[in-house]
Amino acid sequence: MPDLKKVLVVDDDVSLINALQECLPKVCKHTLLVALTGEEALKVLEEQKPDVLLLDMQLPGIKGPKVLEIIREKYPKTKVLVITSYDSEVKNIVGDLGVDGFFPKPINVIEVVNRIEEVLKTEKDTIVTPISIDEITKKEGVIPTAKIFFIEREFCMPYLLPISHGEQYPPSAIEPYGEYEYEAVYCQKDAMPALKKFRPDIVISATDVPEKESFGAKSVSTANLIAKIIKSKLAPKAIIMHGRHQDLESLNMPGSPDKWIEDEDMYNYDEEKNRENAERLNKMIWSICYKHNLVKKTA
Repeated sequence: MPDLKKVLVVDDDVSLINALQECLPKVCKHTLLVALTGEEALKVLEEQKPDVLLLDMQLPGIKGPKVLEIIREKYPKTKVLVITSYDSEVKNIVGDLGVDGFFPKPINVIEVVNRIEEVLKTEKDTIVTPISIDEITKKEGVIPTAKIFFIEREFCMPYLLPISHGEQYPPSAIEPYGEYEYEAVYCQKDAMPALKKFRPDIVISATDVPEKESFGAKSVSTANLIAKIIKSKLAPKAIIMHGRHQDLESLNMPGSPDKWIEDEDMYNYDEEKNRENAERLNKMIWSICYKHNLVKKTA
């Protein structure tokens, strides 16, 4: 019987924490605990003594950096992996305190799972140097090249990025850099057959996607699907999961998360926010391509 460890996920993005709550135990096989606030996280730390935390920085109440500071003072053996949308703002703060993993959002699930396993296997120092999205830059002499597979609720996501099947890129405010092929599905039942046929390098998935019908049908968690992909022979180099942040007050959820309820204005897009998210995702794709040598030499 393997030695089960305790993994505490601390995040107030309800769609993401629901997905991780269902997905991680199927992949990591450890005991998963969740907390939605800094205060709740500290309570779980005191009562359950988790071995590793996956800690968001922007929490209601006590913020992530303060939680990290308390952990380093009271629970120095606890491993802490930070996830954040504000990586440029917090990297120096968490770097000074010491972190065992640093993951800008949207998160690469495979990378997070691998790092959890790595830090749980050793008692040695596993502190890393945080790297923000802003630090990911173009490399001279090569361009990224990858096959990207989208599992989405709506058709717009692939078109936020400068990718296409041919030479003509769709309209985008982002400067094209890289050669990508892509396929997209808009319900979960279409995902595995398309994945088997396309064999992507990178999967980008929403945390909630309709199960059997596309466009407008009620979305459900993709956690089981993502776990199935990770454990299959079709596992890509990276799986990026993205959700939509929802604050606890609007959901009236002071305790453990219930199933995420999709709001009615899911098609009310924010152009500036879309551009910001697309820029982050674009650079994450560069980083994945560099790491896994998914590049093409330029003349």
